[in-house]
Amino acid sequence: MKIRFIIILLLSTFLLCTRSNEPLQPGTQGGEAPTLLARMEARIDPSALSVKLWESEDATLQPMSSHSEGSCVTDKKGKACFAEPSGVTYKEGVLSFSTSVKNLTTEPWTGVNLSFTSSDDEAVSPANPSNGVGKGSWFWALHGISAGQETSPTTLSLNVPQGKPFKLTLELHSGNPDIETIERDCENETITVKGKNLGPDPKKGNRATVSHNIVINGRVIQEDEVLSWEDTKITACLGRGATEGFVAVTKSGQPTWKKPFDKCPPPPPPSCPTLSQWSATSSLNVSRQMLAAVAANGWAYAVGGINNGTTLSLVERAQTNPDGSLGPWITTSSLNVSRGNIHTVFYNGYLYVAGGTSGYPGKYSQLSSVEYAKINPDGTLGSWTLATSMNQARYFPGLVAYNGWLYALGGWDGYTYLSSSERAPINADGSIGNWQAASPIPYGNEAFVAVVNNGWIYIMGGWDGVTTFGQVWRAQISADGNIGEWISETSLNVPRAGFGGGIHEGKICVGGGGQWTTLILPAECTFIRPDGGLETWCLEPELPAAAANVGGCASNGWLYIVGGNNSISQNLSTVTKAQIQ
Repeated sequence: MKIRFIIILLLSTFLLCTRSNEPLQPGTQGGEAPTLLARMEARIDPSALSVKLWESEDATLQPMSSHSEGSCVTDKKGKACFAEPSGVTYKEGVLSFSTSVKNLTTEPWTGVNLSFTSSDDEAVSPANPSNGVGKGSWFWALHGISAGQETSPTTLSLNVPQGKPFKLTLELHSGNPDIETIERDCENETITVKGKNLGPDPKKGNRATVSHNIVINGRVIQEDEVLSWEDTKITACLGRGATEGFVAVTKSGQPTWKKPFDKCPPPPPPSCPTLSQWSATSSLNVSRQMLAAVAANGWAYAVGGINNGTTLSLVERAQTNPDGSLGPWITTSSLNVSRGNIHTVFYNGYLYVAGGTSGYPGKYSQLSSVEYAKINPDGTLGSWTLATSMNQARYFPGLVAYNGWLYALGGWDGYTYLSSSERAPINADGSIGNWQAASPIPYGNEAFVAVVNNGWIYIMGGWDGVTTFGQVWRAQISADGNIGEWISETSLNVPRAGFGGGIHEGKICVGGGGQWTTLILPAECTFIRPDGGLETWCLEPELPAAAANVGGCASNGWLYIVGGNNSISQNLSTVTKAQIQ
């Protein structure tokens, strides 16, 4: 006896912005083939008052498992729970039994349709066709079944005049749109939903309505963000920054299950920053090594240094041009104390220099003194003013300024390579307050480059009289101005000391320097990550001629290496430039 009993479950989610409240009606699937979720079989023996459900998958029947919350059998694919048939009666050729449906998913259902149709054998037929949609059919419509909710028991009645055992094939279908996969194109910032019954393209003007839409994390994707719509695929715009979440599609007022999607993977590590080939620009008026270079307000400054063994108080300035070239170097206000082995920083309209060495061959002294000078609108410097001295003499210390503090890191006091550091508050008039101890750097070090970016101090290279370092470290500056724990970073490819460097748009580049008697030609650059960490250092074009004990600075995307000494210890006046790209 061939009888077909079709269970149609329309499973869908309440969408935050687009839930349809229209009741579900039979025959509204537009002729589209429903999605088969599962197949079951009911074995019915009227004489024994027995109705049993069996799971049928790939033509193999096996008993269905009982649901832990009651006498339910659960279809694992359909995520529905049918109560074990109860109240089975057979009287005067009519078989009746009761069942209910429970929503075991985490999503609400907008409706459940239950119906069956008989084959050409009319021996078995519905006993209550008035509840259905025609002879041989029975229709049961429910609405708004929340997650975990179970319907009230409903009684099904069949005319079974012969009273013989028979079987019903039950199928669980979803005629609603069904999302199968979600693909994200992180490069083009789009999301593609693939599935079944997504519906034909509702055309322009109808892609973001209550009846037809794609919703991502509760937001209806707007008309101009829907790139294409097909029955099996919809593509829409979605930026890389969108967090992971859920997608749902509504077709003809019927929404899909929400389907999860993940964040885009983090972008691959950026390719190396690149420096252009080096080229010469205007030379200093006086050759020198162990000088400091700094750029500010459209000018480059060369401060102090050593020429033929004697420390200098000389300061020169040159205007920076958009193409990276420098104008002629011009003498400006001299330091109060001649000094070399120094670094200079710019902060809030002033230049600062601290420590270094002063004298001539046979009579050098290490300095603790500090000076500052105001930069005038025309690029000239006001007179240098002696400020509060550091607590420790420091030859070739690292020097940075940030958020109202001046920091002197490491150096050499004439006897010991220092790991100690100091900091002093910077006043509005450029003067500084008393120096106080700051967190030490990892080890005794001098002639390294120190830079600051977005609250992080970075120190690179240097040496301790025996070892030339390639290590790089960073530490965060706290709100009170103290220095946090030093974190080891990716090392330079080539250890170096007495070199120059600078920062431009999240990139650090260095050039020049040496390893005792060996001078270094290649420059190096790296990216600063959003968390303050550094990417791997990349080797960049070589300098036209090796130089150590140079000054270095960056301005408007150009890195400058200033002065220094060559391989035979000759003082240099040359200045070379390369664009940071």
